[in-house]
Amino acid sequence: MVLSLVALTLPLCCCRSGIAQDLLNAADQQRLRLALIKNTEDRLAEQEKQLDELRSTQLKLKQSLSKLLSAGGIEKEKEKAEDPKTELYDRLETYLSGTKWTGNFLMDGKDGLIKERYEILSAKKSEFGDKWNLVARIKYGDHDATLPLPPMDIKFAGKTPVITVDGLFFPGFGTFDARVVIRKGKYAGTWQHGEVGGHLFGTIEKMTDEEIQAVKTLLKKQKID
Repeated sequence: MVLSLVALTLPLCCCRSGIAQDLLNAADQQRLRLALIKNTEDRLAEQEKQLDELRSTQLKLKQSLSKLLSAGGIEKEKEKAEDPKTELYDRLETYLSGTKWTGNFLMDGKDGLIKERYEILSAKKSEFGDKWNLVARIKYGDHDATLPLPPMDIKFAGKTPVITVDGLFFPGFGTFDARVVIRKGKYAGTWQHGEVGGHLFGTIEKMTDEEIQAVKTLLKKQKID
């Protein structure tokens, strides 16, 4: 009888043992899955934190760059405002634009005056050194052309502007050297064209609206031609 009970109980105990083992294995697997999930979540959280820090750094860099650019622009304007010549440039731009220069020039070794006329439609100081950009009509002898002139230097002797030309090529006219002083509605100076040179002088006056329009018409016509 005892042997029979043992025989019956032994398989049941083994079965329970197997079930218990399976339950333990399932619990271990569940804990492992939870650990993996937590580890993944921690890694994602860490990556998100790093991205946030990167975004913050990028934003700070952009703000710093913006401030630097803004400060650079402000500093440039400040330097321009503090430049004692700024007022001279502004006044000269206004003074030269829309003027007619009526006068004469002399050729070394020859007698007699030759009439000349310059009509400056606009004058603008460039950002480069003492360079100025002029649009003008030049008329003397058989020459008559209206065009943007090549950038030329206008320097200041104190507050007096001096047109300073060194080996500058003017389309349709040739290469010239010149020094021309501008003072109180008058101009005077010297010029050189290759082996030929001389003096020039005359008066400076504002053009009428009709004269300005005539120069604009000539400029437009020559651009079309």
